[in-house]
Amino acid sequence: MIVIGIVWAWIFDPNIGLLNQFLHIHINWLYDSQFAMSALIIVSVWKKLIGYNMIIFLSALSEQYYKVYLRWQKLMRQTLGKYLKI
Repeated sequence: MIVIGIVWAWIFDPNIGLLNQFLHIHINWLYDSQFAMSALIIVSVWKKLIGYNMIIFLSALSEQYYKVYLRWQKLMRQTLGKYLKI
């Protein structure tokens, strides 16, 4: 949760934020009362729709890729090791 907060603070940063760079504007999203509610709505919608579930899904997916990589490495050592003397 802390990392997610840091990432969103970085996205909404007025100087180096990704949102300002993408939109080519300079808005202080978190400190300007006109835009703070919009920033909170964006984060809340992200959290409810895709946020936490996507993080859990991607972490599980990365674990599966690592397991597949280890199996592939073992298979290559067993099959190619006979020919290449690995």
